[in-house]
Amino acid sequence: MNKKSQLGILVTGIIILFLSINTIPATTSFSIINQKDNRLNFVLSSRPSRLLDLSLVPHLAIEITHDDNFTDYGLPGLGTKEDPYVIENYNITTTSDKGIYITGTTKYYIIRNCYVDADRTGIFIDSTNYVVGDTNIVNNTCTQNRYYGIHINWSVGANVTNNTCTYNGYHGIMDTSRDSVIINNICNNNDCYGIYLWGSSNAIVSDNTCKENSNGIYLEGTSNLELTHNIFTSNINGICLWRCSYNTLIDNICSENRGEGIETAMSSWIKMIENICDNNGAGIYINDGDSNNLTANVVTNNKRKGICLTNSASVMLYGNTCKNNSLGIEIINSSDFCLVTYNVLEENVKYGVSIGESIETDNPRNNTIHHNTFIKNNLNGTSQAFDEGKHTTWYEELINEGNYWSEWRSKNPYPIDGNANSTDPYPLSKKLEKISYEIIMIIPSFFLMVAFYCTKRKRKTIT
Repeated sequence: MNKKSQLGILVTGIIILFLSINTIPATTSFSIINQKDNRLNFVLSSRPSRLLDLSLVPHLAIEITHDDNFTDYGLPGLGTKEDPYVIENYNITTTSDKGIYITGTTKYYIIRNCYVDADRTGIFIDSTNYVVGDTNIVNNTCTQNRYYGIHINWSVGANVTNNTCTYNGYHGIMDTSRDSVIINNICNNNDCYGIYLWGSSNAIVSDNTCKENSNGIYLEGTSNLELTHNIFTSNINGICLWRCSYNTLIDNICSENRGEGIETAMSSWIKMIENICDNNGAGIYINDGDSNNLTANVVTNNKRKGICLTNSASVMLYGNTCKNNSLGIEIINSSDFCLVTYNVLEENVKYGVSIGESIETDNPRNNTIHHNTFIKNNLNGTSQAFDEGKHTTWYEELINEGNYWSEWRSKNPYPIDGNANSTDPYPLSKKLEKISYEIIMIIPSFFLMVAFYCTKRKRKTIT
């Protein structure tokens, strides 16, 4: 056989191999196993298929435990804030526990545009808190890791931006640090949580998409966190907070989650502003949380409840819209001293507001409901509201104004269903105009100032 024939057979074989790789069924893919002799061998696995990015350079797992290791790997950069070390454009598909592991360093670095598929964790940053903001993880894909896509542990000011973390065994992104910035990441189809923050503080979590996880985002023991402009859809629960405090949730979308859109437990001083909770099992569920503030949220088409407060005290609901839910707002189980005002309760199947009617013997007490708009709730019943609480006030005592009830044209008190035999003695004749949440937020401060002034005058008169 001459050389031309041999060359032709070789080229034909390469073409057949290439075509066979690209016609493998979608349920099959190639993994690269790193052997001790540094050879790269392709093996078949049953993981979801992926396109091989030929621009990425196959690389063994990277482990950096000392500043000198950056130069040992021949990485470009000086390790300064202006010129960080760069780990870039690698395909790290490995049986090692971690694809990229960095700990105990004092240098600035950036991990950028890498594909990481390791045995346990794709990118693991551990205790690099000697320098604030030294860690930058940008535009990476971390998939099919048995534990986490990206794990930031005990670091300060990490920047995690534009990454895709999918099909990981536990969480897409896990953060147990402070001052982290987690922006514009996609965390879908992870077995547990899309994003999980534990014991974190002062973090900013913004513009992320978490879909088809157990929970879109789970916050445990976090404080002073800002959660803004994220999308949580088709999870079991969208947003979950457990034992958190002073967190702010603004303009997040929680839709088509099978459980709750937003759920908090044992969490206090939480602000929820202008979030959208649509077509979930329940919209917003507050359990065992005090001094929370829900303002200008839109809660619609939820299968059970729009907003539910249980075992919670001093919760303020301002300017929320609860429409087309099974039940608009429910206050149960020792939820005391809550204020519900300037909300729109419209076309909910059952009541617009329901107080009590729980299995607990200690029903809610001293709640105040006024200046709300009730439109076509509980159409098959006799009242748009229900009350079995103790000492519920259905009007504003300072100015003797109650709520607007769409079917009521009388100046007589509006009857409220329930064994409390409550009424709204001062029903409003006109539907309230919608006001911005900035104005609404002034109302509590105004009444606190009035109360303080009256108390001061009273003490002065006594003396």
